[in-house]
Amino acid sequence: CMGQLQQEGWIWTSIWDVDEFISFDDEHQSFGNLSEPGIILKYVKENHNQHNSTKCFMIKRLLVGAKEWIQEKDGNDESGGQQIYGDLDTRRLLTMRFRHQLSLTNKLKQLNGPPKTLLNVQHIDPEKDVFTPHRPSMQICSPMESTPFDIKHYLGSWEIYSYRDDYRKGMDRSYEAWLYRAEQASQYADGFPSTWLLGLVADIGLEKTTRLLEQNGLDPSYDAAHKIAEFRCNGGKLCSTFAKMGYNKKTHL
Repeated sequence: CMGQLQQEGWIWTSIWDVDEFISFDDEHQSFGNLSEPGIILKYVKENHNQHNSTKCFMIKRLLVGAKEWIQEKDGNDESGGQQIYGDLDTRRLLTMRFRHQLSLTNKLKQLNGPPKTLLNVQHIDPEKDVFTPHRPSMQICSPMESTPFDIKHYLGSWEIYSYRDDYRKGMDRSYEAWLYRAEQASQYADGFPSTWLLGLVADIGLEKTTRLLEQNGLDPSYDAAHKIAEFRCNGGKLCSTFAKMGYNKKTHL
């Protein structure tokens, strides 16, 4: 994939999943507002042009849990005031629906998972360098180099988590694993990025925004209670650990 992008002349390439979203971290909010289209890439280009050295950003991940931020159809802007989005159902949008994440002082920071990357594909050899999505190049991706970003990794509701048929079902991706992570990542409420939606509406208008996003996510009425038994832990060390903690008898219902 990166070799193809390289041949086509692409430069900055993000390597993270569809349930992960990049933003400036808490210490660097002043670097840019997510309501401005392309603000992340703008910062990257300016930083690269200024120093001509950074070829790969290794970006820490933060686990966002399943605790609901909004229950109604209308979302809240970052100042806490009510923001009406017409017919757009913001409950379908992960960044609007969930904002509670793993506490910054939580000892279980490993739940955040390894970092993800944003790198310049013109500076790698796809035949030799590619190592892992978390660190594609050992040469240019240094974990010691700090970045002003973080990536929010959205656990999502039980319905979202169990919707995909995953080969890890009943093991790493189990009901107990979801419930444990959901409980841990529920204390710290981040003020993250409803601003991206405000910026999109301002840029292309509410009508086009609604049309683009109307099929995003799951219908809020979708229920996956019947999938709990299917996803229950079915063996392995992790399942034994969850059983000792009593998660094999818990439900979120």
